[in-house]
Amino acid sequence: MLLDALDRCGGHEAGCPECGPARALAFETLASSPGLTTAQERKPERLQIRGRAGAAPAFGSTRRGAAVARFPLAVHDQTGTTTWHTVVAFGDRAERLRGAVGRGDALEVVGYFHERAVRARGGRPRQVRELYAAAVRPLV
Repeated sequence: MLLDALDRCGGHEAGCPECGPARALAFETLASSPGLTTAQERKPERLQIRGRAGAAPAFGSTRRGAAVARFPLAVHDQTGTTTWHTVVAFGDRAERLRGAVGRGDALEVVGYFHERAVRARGGRPRQVRELYAAAVRPLV
C-alpha cells in the first residue's frame, strides 16, 4: 500500500525529485516490517475478473489533478451469487473509460485490491475494499 501512490506518479528512478526519497523510505519501511522477507510477499495479488458494469463511471480528480473513474462491477459465480466490486481507475486509464463504459457493459478488469479507511456516517472508521484497475477491456 505504501508504494501505490508512488507508482502512479511516473517517477521510477531512485533519483526522481518527486518520489525518489519517498520511494526509498517506503522500501526501507517494507524491508523492516516483520513477516515480510521477500519482494514476492510484498506484492499485491493481481486479479482478473469478468462482470457487468452496474453504472456508468463517475469521474473526479485527485488533489493533484489526476483523473479518477469509479464504477461498480457485478461478478456472477457458478452458484448464481453476485459479488459487487468497486473498480477505480486513475490517470489515462480513467480518461479512456469516459464514454466507453456504460451500465450493463460486459467487462474484464485486471487489477489489484486495495483497502483504505474511511469515516462512516456516524463518524466511526470503516474499511473500504476497492479494485484498482490496471486494465479494463470490453468483452466481445
